[in-house]
Amino acid sequence: MGLFKKQKNHKNTADNAHGDVANDEFVLTMKRYSVGGMYNVGIPANWNFYNSDRFRAKTEDGKTQISITSWIISNPGTNEEVLKSMVLPLYDNFVTEGGYEPYDDFFINANQISKSFKVDNETQYHLTLLNDVRGKNIVTSFIIRDIGKYDPEMRATLLCIANTMQFV
Repeated sequence: MGLFKKQKNHKNTADNAHGDVANDEFVLTMKRYSVGGMYNVGIPANWNFYNSDRFRAKTEDGKTQISITSWIISNPGTNEEVLKSMVLPLYDNFVTEGGYEPYDDFFINANQISKSFKVDNETQYHLTLLNDVRGKNIVTSFIIRDIGKYDPEMRATLLCIANTMQFV
């Protein structure tokens, strides 16, 4: 509970630090933000933070947006089991009830689960993480909405953003 209390007392702020994050194919210049006083995360330097009920940023043209949300859960099993039981039904509902068209890029490991979907004229890239932070189980959901077709580079961008996450 202390983490949520702390989150309510802090704003999302940029620390004006830029850094590069690389994967095998490209390098992103990132700007770091403090999210609710709970963690820091880097987003591409050319994306702009905007005020919302959660952490959000978008490109200048508004064609790409990211939303990041975190919450605490009790963890009655392994992280992978918890992620499957929490997220897979949601992904199924996206397809069966929401009309989303899934892409063939699903992956899961001990601490993360991810899938992308076509929704009308946009692609949504979803990634959910489960981390143990000082004895608390923190779930963090990252969603990138990008106008256009599936882009492996955008998926890699999402993973790069998630890899910059550091709890404070």
